[in-house]
Amino acid sequence: MRHAANLKTSERLQKVLAVLQDGQWHSSFDLMQKTNLVAVGSAISELRANGLEIKCECEAMGKYKYRLITLSCLPQDFLTSFFRLEAEQLPKNNQPLQPHPIQEGLF
Repeated sequence: MRHAANLKTSERLQKVLAVLQDGQWHSSFDLMQKTNLVAVGSAISELRANGLEIKCECEAMGKYKYRLITLSCLPQDFLTSFFRLEAEQLPKNNQPLQPHPIQEGLF
């Protein structure tokens, strides 16, 4: 990829991350509905370029689902401000995310 938006300044990428941050699987269609984005695959690619580990599985021909694996690659100040988490709640040493509900009021 030649260019990827910066997660810290891209509301588009932040919307996708807000959905994925629960650690559950989300289909492309689900992400499209929840974020009002059409190019979900591109946003996933850009999130990966920002250092996020996102797993992808093909459900059927042309139908994909995505799951965020870890947030530990992001700076702690971004995690605490974006997710409104306390430092002790942040994942440590590439631990997988624990499922939790999307934070209200992100957008």
